[in-house]
Amino acid sequence: MEAMAFAPTTIPQHHRSNGLAQSYPWLTWSPAFRAFAHDLRESGQLRRRVTIGEVPRCKPYGATYRTHLRGLSGTQIKFLTAYAESVQAHDPKTKVIFFRGMLQSALSSRELRVLLSLLREAMIYVAGDEAAALYSPVTPEQRDPGFNLHADLFLTTKLWLIFDDVPGDCTGVSLLLSRKILLKSVRQIPSLPPHVAKEILHLLDRPLKSDSFNRLYGLLHGTGHRWSVDLNEHMKKHVLNIPLRVGEGYLIDDRRWLHGRTAVSRRVSKQRFHRLTFGLRGISAT
Repeated sequence: MEAMAFAPTTIPQHHRSNGLAQSYPWLTWSPAFRAFAHDLRESGQLRRRVTIGEVPRCKPYGATYRTHLRGLSGTQIKFLTAYAESVQAHDPKTKVIFFRGMLQSALSSRELRVLLSLLREAMIYVAGDEAAALYSPVTPEQRDPGFNLHADLFLTTKLWLIFDDVPGDCTGVSLLLSRKILLKSVRQIPSLPPHVAKEILHLLDRPLKSDSFNRLYGLLHGTGHRWSVDLNEHMKKHVLNIPLRVGEGYLIDDRRWLHGRTAVSRRVSKQRFHRLTFGLRGISAT
């Protein structure tokens, strides 16, 4: 039987009036994967140490949680590798893939950190490249004004978030804007110089040789640029939002969706979400 990490599920009741949530598929851990996680827990593997290291090729944002595959049985490594390949096989393309039930009764926050660290190790083992996946730590913030729409622009293209330490008051709402809408916005802003529009598109179209978050963010939101004000006003008219709760999340192609969040009512902790990025490949312009 093929080792599938995810299984289809229903839209949570609290999202059924949200157009974005209704438009795309929802997944959760598959029964087989839950059994695998249970086996890891019973054998003590989900209590293992996780550290933070740096992947030099991915600087300036090359920090990642890491562990090792040593100590796993041959059977566990076989299944872990198969599940890692199953996760990687999910290509959202222009879709958003939503998740629910990824925490709480299924896994504790700490266990999920270990499990995602192991999945990352399996991904880079299969790829033979340490840059093939990053499990990036969250930078804590005492006061959070929100995060403007952006693309992470790691070397990898797939962005998978699972939310964890989030308030229950519907602050910190996830924001999403499709690349298609961004292209329309770029073309309709008279104050946006043609060479700037061209660079924005190139950053989203071409395979990257280095992390390019700072460059794109500066083009979209840099102070002192008239086009930034105009562009942001245009994007705000079309942005989609969804207040994701604990254990919910999404998988997107980071070159096809801008993402961000509204302000959070309390400090942002390092447990706000779990972020795994993977998929070393380029995309063609569409």
